[in-house]
Amino acid sequence: MSLWEIAQILHNAYSEEIQKQIINLFQSKHKNFSISHFIDILKENYNINISRETVRSWLIKAGFHQ
Repeated sequence: MSLWEIAQILHNAYSEEIQKQIINLFQSKHKNFSISHFIDILKENYNINISRETVRSWLIKAGFHQ
């Protein structure tokens, strides 16, 4: 298995529901925050520990970030 395939499996390890909830949280309460700040908020306020790149890719896909 290549490193790329492993990365794709890990990227897809979060359920679609979790992805939707995090995107909704960003859109509804934290849209003006940078991704790094949003990740800090997820950790501190919601006890959600998720990588910056995972959230970044979700927000790009949802049209909230470039």
